[in-house]
Amino acid sequence: MKIIVDNYLFEALKPSEFRELMQVGRDLAMKRIGGIWDKLKSQADSTNRNGDRLFFEISASPLEDKLHRYLKANNYEIVDYKGGLVRKMGDKNNVKIVKVLSILGKNDPTASKLQRNYELLKSVDKLNDYDSAKSESAVAEDYIMVISKSPYDLGGMTTDRKWDFSCMNLRGGVNKHFVPIDIKLGTLVSFLVNPTDKNIKNPIGRILIKPYLELDNKDEVLYGIEHNKVKYGKDNPEYVKTLVNVLDKAQEEKTGVFRLDEKLYADAGKQFKSSNSKDVPPERILEYFKIKNYTINEDGTVDVNGDVDLSDKGLIEIPIKFGEVKGNFDVSHNKLLSLKNCPSEVGGEFKCSYNRQLSSLKWGPKRAKDYFCNRCDLNSLDGAPTEYVRLFILKNNSNITSLKKSPEKVGIIDCSGCNLTSLEGAPKSANSFYCSNQINKHEFTEEDVKTVCDVSGFIITK
Repeated sequence: MKIIVDNYLFEALKPSEFRELMQVGRDLAMKRIGGIWDKLKSQADSTNRNGDRLFFEISASPLEDKLHRYLKANNYEIVDYKGGLVRKMGDKNNVKIVKVLSILGKNDPTASKLQRNYELLKSVDKLNDYDSAKSESAVAEDYIMVISKSPYDLGGMTTDRKWDFSCMNLRGGVNKHFVPIDIKLGTLVSFLVNPTDKNIKNPIGRILIKPYLELDNKDEVLYGIEHNKVKYGKDNPEYVKTLVNVLDKAQEEKTGVFRLDEKLYADAGKQFKSSNSKDVPPERILEYFKIKNYTINEDGTVDVNGDVDLSDKGLIEIPIKFGEVKGNFDVSHNKLLSLKNCPSEVGGEFKCSYNRQLSSLKWGPKRAKDYFCNRCDLNSLDGAPTEYVRLFILKNNSNITSLKKSPEKVGIIDCSGCNLTSLEGAPKSANSFYCSNQINKHEFTEEDVKTVCDVSGFIITK
């Protein structure tokens, strides 16, 4: 069914779906988008009639010929195309191509487009492969990058698309309730399309552009992408590079460190960003989370002479790489998808409990006094410490069917509420052993426990 609404030919959504999205209040969204839209628009090649879709043409035709003609018209000549050098006619001094185009681009969008395409080719290392104009024309097919602020496009970013398996699908996606929140808080959406598909009927790929808020000033917004690849649709590194370059240029005056708006769905990507795609300084993250007595090592890892409390911070990733933490390390009650960046050694308690999407202990510490990983979504104990652990608490992990990879020796092990039918792989010795209330209703006996583990104290099986 085709529907025409406000000059849109819209096939992705039903009338009831987009009417509901149009009722979402957008005052905050328009305030945030207003800070970047005109700067994005100044780089675009065209817009739609409503002005809420920007089109950026990426051409596969030989770029050197276009640069040569344009620069000659502006009294410059190319000295070294691959090296990126030009000079003014009659002048002996060489100047960088991107510098000249940047200056000319302040008053001429053609220069901005040429600069964008030149930097794109350079970023994907195509200039070094250059032999002739013919070879460069094979860099990519012609396509158009769209950036949209329209609620229609945000609503239709997944629904009825090739990637409708996404959790943001309005028809059954587990996270579809976040779509109105994206609209309310100012998320933008970008599509990669063929030149004849400006109505976005058959997009090739899709990337969300989300608002990140400055750590100390939530009114200061940086727009960025969570992933460095196309997660939905066909991956295209040139598309990603173009989008990043356009966003960086539109926000080149921004400074600071920014965090993804915590009300938005975090799609397993980067939650913290620095301006102009720079690396986030670890000192700034440490300060933000009030972590003290730290040392930043030459390899970039961070040692802490004390405790690290990152519990209940809405984290999907541990934002900096830790080395050794001499006190406790607590990342419980978050949304972690992995333990990447955990310290290799924890002097006190290690807690990663209540991370409901955490399925593996890989990258977790190899040494810890106590180890709490209860109420996660673990499917194995691969990555658990191999040395002695005083407390090893893994209860209420419904996908744990084996104790293989457990520490060889523990003070107390609690594997109650798991899904065990065997105790094979359990620690060889323990002071106390708890294995009651398996969700599959299997009941162990004391003899079952003693067969696999030398227990000096309590055994609780019921």
